[in-house]
Amino acid sequence: MSDAGLDGRILVIDDDESVHDLVSRALSEYDIDSAYKHAEGLSMVVEAVADELPYAVAFVGVATPTSREGAETIEHLWEVDPDVQVILCPAAEGADPAAVGETLDDTRRLVILRKPFREVDARQVAGTLVDAWLRVRELKAELEKRAEADAARDEIVAHKDAALAQKDAALAEKEAELDRMSSELVKKAEDADKMDADVREKGEALARAKSELEESAAAADRMAEELRQRDEEIERMANKVREGSADVERLAEGLRQAKAELAQTTEELRRKDAELAQASEAFHRKDAQLDRQGAELERKSEELERAKEELARVSPELQQKTDELAKASDELERKEMVFRQKAEDLEEAVDALHESERRHRELEERITSYQDRIVELAAALEKLESRGTGGAHDEGAGDAESRLLSVGDLEPPAGAAAPDDAASPEPAPEPFEQAQPGDSDRSDDDRPVEAGIPTTGERRDEEAGE
Repeated sequence: MSDAGLDGRILVIDDDESVHDLVSRALSEYDIDSAYKHAEGLSMVVEAVADELPYAVAFVGVATPTSREGAETIEHLWEVDPDVQVILCPAAEGADPAAVGETLDDTRRLVILRKPFREVDARQVAGTLVDAWLRVRELKAELEKRAEADAARDEIVAHKDAALAQKDAALAEKEAELDRMSSELVKKAEDADKMDADVREKGEALARAKSELEESAAAADRMAEELRQRDEEIERMANKVREGSADVERLAEGLRQAKAELAQTTEELRRKDAELAQASEAFHRKDAQLDRQGAELERKSEELERAKEELARVSPELQQKTDELAKASDELERKEMVFRQKAEDLEEAVDALHESERRHRELEERITSYQDRIVELAAALEKLESRGTGGAHDEGAGDAESRLLSVGDLEPPAGAAAPDDAASPEPAPEPFEQAQPGDSDRSDDDRPVEAGIPTTGERRDEEAGE
């Protein structure tokens, strides 16, 4: 199968081979498949839908519009492919198109075209249905895109909700860790307070011991050893106090670091909340845009439904106009034949007129040529009469008679001898050249020199010499 099906494939189901040939010629720009049995055509529709290359229009040939076989075939076609447009082609004459509604539940995708029909009828009806089929596919594609956009939007929302839940859990864990560290610091502070109390108590005991030492010198010696022991113990306790103070300092430093980390984490959470607010605002804008597109798509769907209803309403009118168009086409063909015959007769008359005009122009050219030659000969005769005397005059007169004879015959004798000087008799003129169109408009100086006939310029030169 070719890629032309993407722009509308056509299926012809008919047992008449001539119907297949007519549709192929009328719709040559489409991808057309043929089936000669209804079952075969239904199988081809099932296969086309499975290959995702559905048919746009199906021609279904039946004996009558109310044929049960044709109605069952159309119902099965619509069960397999609800979008396919059907052109029912009954062979019976005088069938009522309205009777089709009695056998089919839905006739909005059905057009009746009686056989025999012409190529122009098939082209107009099928082209209109293919355009409607393509429009339906475009609207369905838009609906699918809207559904995909809704699914993607839901997925984005779920993903963001999960991310927020993870962030909330991490924040709760950090708060619990801070609470634990705070508890440890409080406990260590309490231990330090206890150690300070012990140190104070022992200091008081030492003071009492020193008082007793002053009161009893004798007891001092006995108490010296005890005092040293107590001093050592005090030293050990002082070391412990110093160690405890260092621990307290380290705990305080850790507490300060924890507070800094907590402040940094809080700032990061604020920044994330701001980003989340921006993303939420963008999401709301996109959602509003999708809602507007959905409203536009619903409006276009309503327009499509109205177009389908209008198509179903005008289908009978289209059928009637198709019949009227067929009658008008026959009348136009008859008038065209009459016009063609009259055009041929007119062309023959025009050719005859052109031939007559051509002969008339040739005759005018010959007359003009003869007039130019007569003028030239008259000038030559006048010159001869004014020249010479005696015998030369007689010879010139004879020569002039010879020239006049050559003009009358239009074929003067050839081979005349050339004169030796100006006083010698002039030779007989050569045959005249064929006159060319436009020579009558030239001046005497521009005309070509003919043999034996001087031009006006030559006559002026000879007269000046004499």
